[in-house]
Amino acid sequence: MNRPPVSKKTRFEVFKRDAFRCQYCGRTPPVVILHADHIVAVANGGDSQQSNLITSCSECNLGKGARPLDQVPASLKDQIAEKRERAAQVEAYNQSLLELREAELATLEELGRYWFNKFEIRKNKYVFGTARVGSVRTFLRHIAPADIMDAMDIAHDRFPSHNNDFRTFRYFCGICWRKIKGNG
Repeated sequence: MNRPPVSKKTRFEVFKRDAFRCQYCGRTPPVVILHADHIVAVANGGDSQQSNLITSCSECNLGKGARPLDQVPASLKDQIAEKRERAAQVEAYNQSLLELREAELATLEELGRYWFNKFEIRKNKYVFGTARVGSVRTFLRHIAPADIMDAMDIAHDRFPSHNNDFRTFRYFCGICWRKIKGNG
């Protein structure tokens, strides 16, 4: 598109206003050559008044073309900052998940000891096998540990078998599922 050139005086007024710094990437001379970039491109009806001009380095300006400013890719500095922020958030999130996992494992161990001590007093062992840990972990995600212990107490009162706790555990699971479904 044919447009009148921006005068040197106007360009330098824009550069002074913007502290001779590319407003996209932050670089300054002598590392870069500065341009007076149109905020609203001439191709899109923009004019060459100072209010429609912004300081840009040649790389940012030529890469931008006639796209609006909200479509300009982030500067390298901003991209690096965003990647660092993303990495920090991922690290903090993972740390949080690990802490929650450790707390869950400690509670599962406590519940395992509580269950086992119902059968053999003062042995203080953790006996939930893989299948049972999965069930209790599911219950723990929906029911408070104190409610799970109450369900254990009810199950042990109903089926106090000291030789085989399979029936007691099934009854305990039924109590927990009723609590989860709001029927218990």
